[in-house]
Amino acid sequence: MSAKPTLWERWLYKSSMDYTSLGCCTLAFVLYLNTLNAGFVYDDRRAILANTDVSGHTPWQSIFQHDYWGTPLTDAGSHGSYRPLCVLSFRFNFLLGGYTPWGFHLINNLMHCLATGLVVKLARYFLNSVWGVLATGAIFAAHPIHTEAVAGIVGRADLAACIFYLLTYLMYMRHIVWRERGEVRQWWALILTLILSLVALLFKETAITALLVCAIFDGLRGLCGFRDKHRMRTLCILAVSLMCIVYWRLLVLPRPQTAFSTADNPIAKMPSMWTRFLTFLYLPVFNFSLLLSPRVLSFDWGMDAIPRITSIRDERNLLSFAFYSTLAALAFKCFKYLWRRRAERIAKEQRHAQQQQQQLRKSRSKKKYRIPDITAAALESNSTYSLLDATTLSRAPYSAAASTTTTTMQSLLQPEALPNSAHLSCHCHDCKQELSSAHHTATCRALNNNNNNNVHWLNANAFSDCCCHQLFQSSSGAPHLLAVALRKALMAVVPRSSRSSSRCSSSTTASNNSSGSNSSSSSNCSSASATQAADEQRARLTASPTALTPRAAQHTNNACILLMALSFLTLPFIPATNLFFYVGFVVAERLLYLPSVGYCLLAGYGVGKLMERVRSPAARKRKVALILGLSLLLSVLGARTVQRNYDWYDEESLFRSAVQVNPPKALGNLGSVLSSQGRYEEAQEALIEAIKHRPNMADVHFNLGILYQNQQNHKAAVECFRKAIQFRPNLAVAFLNLGASLIALGRCREAAQILKDGTQLHGTGVRDRAAHDNARISSYLQLGALYAEQGKLQRALAVYREALHALPSTYYQRDVLYNRIGDVFGRLQQWNEAERYHYAALQLQPNQVAAHLSYGITLARNSSRAAEAEVWFKRALRLAPQQSSAHHYYAEFLTSQSRSEEAIFYRIRAAELAPDDYALVVAAATALRLSERKAEAESWYRKAVAMRPNDAHAHTNLGAILHLLGRTKHAAHSYQEALRLQPGDPTTLGNLAKLGVIEPK
Repeated sequence: MSAKPTLWERWLYKSSMDYTSLGCCTLAFVLYLNTLNAGFVYDDRRAILANTDVSGHTPWQSIFQHDYWGTPLTDAGSHGSYRPLCVLSFRFNFLLGGYTPWGFHLINNLMHCLATGLVVKLARYFLNSVWGVLATGAIFAAHPIHTEAVAGIVGRADLAACIFYLLTYLMYMRHIVWRERGEVRQWWALILTLILSLVALLFKETAITALLVCAIFDGLRGLCGFRDKHRMRTLCILAVSLMCIVYWRLLVLPRPQTAFSTADNPIAKMPSMWTRFLTFLYLPVFNFSLLLSPRVLSFDWGMDAIPRITSIRDERNLLSFAFYSTLAALAFKCFKYLWRRRAERIAKEQRHAQQQQQQLRKSRSKKKYRIPDITAAALESNSTYSLLDATTLSRAPYSAAASTTTTTMQSLLQPEALPNSAHLSCHCHDCKQELSSAHHTATCRALNNNNNNNVHWLNANAFSDCCCHQLFQSSSGAPHLLAVALRKALMAVVPRSSRSSSRCSSSTTASNNSSGSNSSSSSNCSSASATQAADEQRARLTASPTALTPRAAQHTNNACILLMALSFLTLPFIPATNLFFYVGFVVAERLLYLPSVGYCLLAGYGVGKLMERVRSPAARKRKVALILGLSLLLSVLGARTVQRNYDWYDEESLFRSAVQVNPPKALGNLGSVLSSQGRYEEAQEALIEAIKHRPNMADVHFNLGILYQNQQNHKAAVECFRKAIQFRPNLAVAFLNLGASLIALGRCREAAQILKDGTQLHGTGVRDRAAHDNARISSYLQLGALYAEQGKLQRALAVYREALHALPSTYYQRDVLYNRIGDVFGRLQQWNEAERYHYAALQLQPNQVAAHLSYGITLARNSSRAAEAEVWFKRALRLAPQQSSAHHYYAEFLTSQSRSEEAIFYRIRAAELAPDDYALVVAAATALRLSERKAEAESWYRKAVAMRPNDAHAHTNLGAILHLLGRTKHAAHSYQEALRLQPGDPTTLGNLAKLGVIEPK
């Protein structure tokens, strides 16, 4: 008999592992609580903030025609990553809370909790140890390698793919149970398996191996001796489905037409095939090392973060050899053992069949009652009990008592665990409920005291008080399978009258159960003939040559667990190895989210085996030491996860954390972030340092040029933009900013040529098509504005029309082009054309303030339509009451209508809304001066001087208002300061002469 379970194990069994799942899920949620306040970082900006499929600017059907980043799949620059369901989830987040990062991070956190719960459920099917299951779920919840997938919002694709990958496998296990029972539900389970695998694939491409893992599991069942004539049919369906999915993904859907950049995957660009092969062979070893020791992590492992292996003498080749040799040896040893056991089982079954035929011929004339031929089926099941057992699939039992031989056999092989369970299942005599259901009716529980419905607890402790359990518990601790065969034999041999007399009396049973005597339960059934037949049948089956020994059963179980864990570890990672086709990265931590399931299963399996060795009371100290070691491991992993989450809090902390791993990429991105924050000195230092590490990075040169441009250092900016164009000739945004810097330097002719070149870039192979097209349109607009400023209105009009012809699909910029064309027609005094284009812009963007203002300005030029123009100005004010331009242009309209007093209010309001706009401040001061509100005008003129202390006109205006106020001394001082900044200005000299002050020569 097995040892009595401890209180801890009884509590876990009573909860059916709910507390273990809840604890692991809670741990996963708590460890990632500090990600809820994080923002959008790194790839989140392009995949979410800049993705029109997420913001709803495109129809939802277009999501299935675009890649993960919002680029059409047919575009030459498409990344090729097809994850429409993940983009739909982003769109759902946007509809609920807009671009609030809290909601996006909450969904990721909850998905990680769900994945953790599924991993615990999966571990229950494989592991027969409470501690092994607990370790598997806890390590998965706390492993720091998952931080990028959970804390980075774009990692949702990996989270969802893992969830549906596991659901596919679990549903297929349910299909196997129903298929072996011959139930119709097997087809629904198989259909759901195929659907779930397709859903997983639509979340991320790495889930394409889900059906392959299912097929391997089913093949292992066949290898372990579970005979099912419909297995091959199911495997063929899986194979055909997998081929159809692969064909659809690789051939039907458009694939990327351009190779990945050298910076993303520099190894793929190496000319030496030997270098590529050795380095790519080492990358899985490096990924596995991250699972073993996640101490050093990085958001990007591209460029030179992982040195290439150029020689066979490189020490890392030994690691590759050891890694692949260990995997191959382990898989080969497990498979060889299973194959050898299969051959032995077939040979024994053949010998046993011959012996059985001989015995039947001898006893045919002597038997009055014929015993059904269930021995072969029973022995077949007895010879193959393992984690692949039908009961294990349906309810995942594992040992709760001491690690004894009998306990292990009972945990792996339950009474109903037979291939033909529909024919060999045992039913309660009183309530007619099948034992595999673990439930008795209310009447049966009341009469027989069957209050504990947990079959595993009853089997482990022999506390069954119902008569239907007595045949499954024997004093000798025989396997349950023998009891099943014995029961079937008795039902066939003993007449119905004898069977009815063997049923227990309800009242007697209830009284005996109340007394708590376990040994007296066997005396409640009185049938001498049944007992004698049972003993004979038990002896016959026990002596069967095909029965597996407990040690062999344990080895079979271990082999299956290791093979399935290796399948989960390796198969999902195969598409990302670069060994079969090149991908756009070297190492990506979030890709290890799904393979880590296999790693955690191996870790849990090891913990379970260690705990089995210390279950005896004498090894209590070693057991406590193991528990403390596991707790310490989880504490270290959890602390590293929390620390890593802070790295993903914002982009600055993320890029700083990777400076030691990938200096050029991290410093370049860090410089861009610091520049956007106005920390120009730190940004300049970081960008220059990045260029020292890698001089040919076009993005870094461009960001440095933007920094110089913001500092008004246009000469240095021009040099940086030219270098960016040199290293990336199709970088349209560099042409745009180079043209703007040349215009600021007064080199307009050169700027016009640069901008024209920028408009001709078609962007073949660019990754961000939207940003490229936006830069091209901006180049058109900048070139047209340059021609319009120079008075070349016809050229400006031709440039704008060319932009409309060249980019007809760019809907979100067409209204700007229409407004510019309308402005040019207005300056050409072609009012009808101007009105037509302004109205067209208004139709494209009915809530666009600029369109309202432009249309109102056009109408105001016609004095007969002044009232209509005022309506559009007021609509603009209602749309944007806090926008200074709306107040300014309405004030201009009122001034043109000789309504100066009304205009003053709107001019002052415009200057208050834009206190840094020099023109609006001067306009407000001038309006106040003209209305004789000189004191108020003085304050606004002083603000203008404070904004531009080196502008001579500002000092002249201040001197003029002081002169009008009679403060001649202060006025003379302002005039003299203006002359210092702009010597010989005739207006300032004339004002000084009016004061009676003559400027010395």
